[in-house]
Amino acid sequence: MTGRILGHYRVLEQIGAGGMGLVYRARDTHLERDVALKVLPAGTLADQAARQRFRREALSLSRLNHPNIATIHDFDSQEGVDFLVMEYIAGAGLNERLARGALPEAEVVAFGRQLAEALVAAHRHGVVHRDLKPHNIRVTEDGRLKVLDFGLARLLAIDDPEASTRTILDTQGPVGTPPYMAPEQLRGRPADARTDIYQAGAALYEMATGQRSFGEARGPLLAEAILNRQPAPPREINKALSAGLERVILKALSKDPRNRQQSARDLLTDLERAGGPGAWAAGRRPIPQRALAATGSAALAVLLLAGGWWLLGPGRSLASLAVLPFTNDSADPDLDYLSDGITDSIIDSVSSLPRMKVISRYSAFKYKGHQIDPRRVGRELNVRAVLTGRMALRADQLQVSAELVDTRDLRRLWGESYSRGVAEIIPMQQEIAGRISEGLRLRLTGEERARLARRDTEDTEAYQLYLRGRHLLLNEYEYEGVRKAIALFEQAIGVDPRYARAYAGLAEAYYGLSNIYISPTEAMPRVKAAALEALRLDPDLGEAHAALGTVKASYELDLAGGESEFRRAIDLNPNSASTRVYFALALCSYRRFQESIEQVTRARELDPLSPFVRTYGVFTVYLAGHYEQAQRELLQQIELDPDYYLTHAFLGLVYEQTGRYAEAVEELRTASRLDVKNQEALAQLGHALAIAGEAGEAREILERLERLGASQYVSPYNVALIYAGLGNSDKLFEWLEKAYKERSEWMYHLRVDPRLRPYQADPRFNAILRRMGFPPA
Repeated sequence: MTGRILGHYRVLEQIGAGGMGLVYRARDTHLERDVALKVLPAGTLADQAARQRFRREALSLSRLNHPNIATIHDFDSQEGVDFLVMEYIAGAGLNERLARGALPEAEVVAFGRQLAEALVAAHRHGVVHRDLKPHNIRVTEDGRLKVLDFGLARLLAIDDPEASTRTILDTQGPVGTPPYMAPEQLRGRPADARTDIYQAGAALYEMATGQRSFGEARGPLLAEAILNRQPAPPREINKALSAGLERVILKALSKDPRNRQQSARDLLTDLERAGGPGAWAAGRRPIPQRALAATGSAALAVLLLAGGWWLLGPGRSLASLAVLPFTNDSADPDLDYLSDGITDSIIDSVSSLPRMKVISRYSAFKYKGHQIDPRRVGRELNVRAVLTGRMALRADQLQVSAELVDTRDLRRLWGESYSRGVAEIIPMQQEIAGRISEGLRLRLTGEERARLARRDTEDTEAYQLYLRGRHLLLNEYEYEGVRKAIALFEQAIGVDPRYARAYAGLAEAYYGLSNIYISPTEAMPRVKAAALEALRLDPDLGEAHAALGTVKASYELDLAGGESEFRRAIDLNPNSASTRVYFALALCSYRRFQESIEQVTRARELDPLSPFVRTYGVFTVYLAGHYEQAQRELLQQIELDPDYYLTHAFLGLVYEQTGRYAEAVEELRTASRLDVKNQEALAQLGHALAIAGEAGEAREILERLERLGASQYVSPYNVALIYAGLGNSDKLFEWLEKAYKERSEWMYHLRVDPRLRPYQADPRFNAILRRMGFPPA
């Protein structure tokens, strides 16, 4: 099989084998990434009807999207070979780790929590694993646990009507692995979520003791032990194990499902209580015991000081944080700009620390106005600590209280109340940021302390004008809101001409107008001028480097210059999700798809609740030509947020490329309805109508855009798109020339926009690409 091409996957090497088939590492030639390719045993699927049924089920399973679950990407058949395509997980199988013996208790608890979180996510979608075992669990190089093969045990028995009633005494078929099977499975009863809890308990037992819960190899003796005997108490085997963890494991291994934890959420809660404050943080790479044994005390001290988040026990750092929006307790709701501004400023300060994971603003602000449950926030955002606070302005006195809480055990890490004059707002925010780093036990370098102590302005009036502008920019997206934000940033600069961050805000605001309300040739030079002035005043301002990177890559078509600016911005603020998204889009335009996907993957970790980040993450997959994956992810996002226009728009683009024109039109109509002022969504609808054969309606949209252009800016690229759909190449290239002259933002996607693929053989197409500095299509 090695070297063979299946679909667009090139098989590289065999990496596993089992009852569910052979597993290979393969190369996805579309997205230029490694995947795991599971070749099903010959005859597993009896006919084409079974194959179609299997495909539907596999696509349903592909909707499981969780950091601790290996994703199913695809299912296909070629020349009699049926195969599943899954996420490739580098690292070791848990069974390989356990071959060396029991794990430390803190590591057992951490892996158990991640396993339980994976089950919570799967069970929420109605998916039961049925064959959970160490062989189906991998541990990545950074210490994250990934569960493989969710739902496949049932899926591979889908065509066997007797599979649900057989027992281990009748068959060794694909309904589970004997040493880890629950008693109800042996009795032929239906599996449910509690079956997975039993199997998780068996895996935890093995992690805690280095032995399986029952030592018999297989067959009747093993079945008798599972059905009738109790496993040896884990503490008889591992004396160092705590009584609390032993209780959790034995409860999960109860013979009667009614006596186990009744949900994966219950198991997670029990493990959180058992773990206490000394447990490993989920997803953190433990220091291997052999490394500790081989390390002298001096070398170990250097290792611990070099990275605070590696510290063990009570002194280790908690280096992941969500700063949640401060509550405005003032009588005046207009003072939200101040409470939100304090939150934003603290996020900006701690985001500059390179060893911290800090959740970006959008996801943090999803909790505004809600009762905060730190544990839930910790699980949803995958952070170890949350900062909450309240603010009130009474007369000229600013009253602020803040509290830092550990999301695992609700320990109060730090808290304080302040009552200061309004003029003290800037030093007060700096003090809070510094106390956060102490509460999280971060070991800061001198440079990092200097970053936290840096003040952008000493002028309180300028600072409040900046906060008002920032609040408008983030909350009022229409033209008038952005124009008011620009005016406020300019007023702040008038008060303090050396206020670099106000110039960076000005750059962001002008970019918000570009290609939507005014021509890029009018907006982007202003973006560049503001960004350059910000960097003249403060060369280490990350958002100014990001703005300049966008200008260079998308407007000046200088990727090398843009890449340099984006990377500098990420060095200065590694927690900016938006910077990573804009960098990813630039990389896509130059066909560097794998690097692009790496950037959006990190952006999603930093801003997991942002529809903008999630949707543009899928857009990079669409531009790479992987339409089935893009479709699956967009449908998942629509389930979570059905009213976000961009998700429907991008799904319409995907449907176009897969020939589902009626569905494309429907999705793009929805996008246009959700954002009636959006000319881009309207143009995308016009293109879809044209290729669907609805030329009359497409021309109506074309005329509407051309009339609109008499009173406001309309991107020539949008007009060109509709002519492309209508097959009018002369008009298409006439409008592409206009788009090139105006540096329309979509132009830098010209080489990878699949809607223009039919015209890539036209000499005029490559002539434009040459002038843009791109290689031929």
